[in-house]
Amino acid sequence: GGAARNVAKQSVRQPLAELAVRVAMDEEVATVKRFDQLIRDELNVKTVTVHPPAASPLLSATAKFNGKTANAKLGAKKKDAEAELAKRDARELAKQLRAGAVEFAGVPLDANDVLIEYAAQPGYAGTADGRGREGVVATTITEELKLEGIARNVVRLVNTARKEANLDIADAITLHLGTSAELLAKAIAAHRDTIATEAQASAWSETPLGDGAFRSEVKVDGHPLVIEFRK
Repeated sequence: GGAARNVAKQSVRQPLAELAVRVAMDEEVATVKRFDQLIRDELNVKTVTVHPPAASPLLSATAKFNGKTANAKLGAKKKDAEAELAKRDARELAKQLRAGAVEFAGVPLDANDVLIEYAAQPGYAGTADGRGREGVVATTITEELKLEGIARNVVRLVNTARKEANLDIADAITLHLGTSAELLAKAIAAHRDTIATEAQASAWSETPLGDGAFRSEVKVDGHPLVIEFRK
């Protein structure tokens, strides 16, 4: 799941709608379901869908030679080897390469010489572990998910400011968040209770706190944010 997020280039703070996994063994279906909440929390996804090994693959697989290593080994046999490679099933080939070298045009090549690449259907991004397991995440970010992701970044920045102010983790604060950015303001309003809880804000001020308050000017996704709080 984490690798799938990396492929999607999505920070773990940005909630995603779904993680779909295809497991390698039937027993793993029950395992994924048992730890559904843990997986959702760790990967910040709303739902986890599990597919058994007999289900259709979540990813398409293709194979190609790694020119940096394979060309020197193949030499004049490269064209014949490429013709053989085109006829191979990429998934089956991946299994064979895990077990050892595979011959192409009479030349043994190993897993470093043959690259197996995976691609998800539109709207998803993912990867495989090479042992039969696949994971894909939904890449469509709705406005609701976007606002939640922004709010998570606000929480991170407020808690960073708390550390800069040398507050104890249990210290309650009166918090003011000021911004001229419409999207950021909307995210703060939509997730005000969550921000307050995560930042230990027992009181919320709609107006700047003024003298004596800790103040920090930061940016959230390029939008300016003023953080002010008083213990």
